[in-house]
Amino acid sequence: MIFIHTLVKWKCVRQEFDDAVEARCATTEEDKTKMLRCVKNSFNRQLLETLCKFEWNTTADDATEERIVAEVDKTVNNVMNDSIIDS
Repeated sequence: MIFIHTLVKWKCVRQEFDDAVEARCATTEEDKTKMLRCVKNSFNRQLLETLCKFEWNTTADDATEERIVAEVDKTVNNVMNDSIIDS
């Protein structure tokens, strides 16, 4: 699972982006949904296609935003739990 570092980094950067958009929209009253970048477009396309094909048994085109986030969360959480248990 060489890609785990990339998934952890993506998750952190995505959370920072979401938090920044939320803070901005709270101040300016802009529509948050119009400001957010979709998950697929914030992902490295080659990595997304590889994960979809070999890990998630789907295609990048068929993977929903919710599925991508859920799969990333599951993978990152599993690795983090294994690291804590092994420590």
